[in-house]
Amino acid sequence: SAVSVRRLRESWGAVRSRRQVLVLSGDDRKSWLQGQITQDLRLLSEGQPLPYCLCTPTGQLLGFGLVFEKPDALWLTIDRPAMAHLRERVERNVVLEDVRAVVLAGPTWTLYGPDAAAEAAQESEWTLPHFDGPAGGVDAYRAVDQWGEMPCPEVIQAALIESGTTVLGQDTDANTLP
Repeated sequence: SAVSVRRLRESWGAVRSRRQVLVLSGDDRKSWLQGQITQDLRLLSEGQPLPYCLCTPTGQLLGFGLVFEKPDALWLTIDRPAMAHLRERVERNVVLEDVRAVVLAGPTWTLYGPDAAAEAAQESEWTLPHFDGPAGGVDAYRAVDQWGEMPCPEVIQAALIESGTTVLGQDTDANTLP
């Protein structure tokens, strides 16, 4: 049977993530990104992710996510539909800067619940804290088609509503901020 909302509150459950990860490397990655997202990257430190928004030049919301500083790269999570905008911005606006961008391929999962971080750390190749969702959660990579017993869409929807999580394109759009 499907994972229940109660199990998400008390343990963990995994769903295919609606997010992707873009890795920016190169000596100019931080200074270039500073002008592209709505976060002051001077506040960024390793191990402390910062939330950001990706907007059009006129301020309309394209997507939101987290930026993480790793020793030789910046990792950005962003909803799948907004990844195309972010990649296009890199391709269009990186001219002379030393910036390279790679989208991590393969299945990305979001694990929800109080035991999500422990499960992800034990079973995945990498993990990133997840900034929204019921009882916190983590985004993780694991080369499997299914991760444990999967919550049904109705359970995930109920848990997202309970936690007050907004979904781009469903609860918010380019003109309506969360």
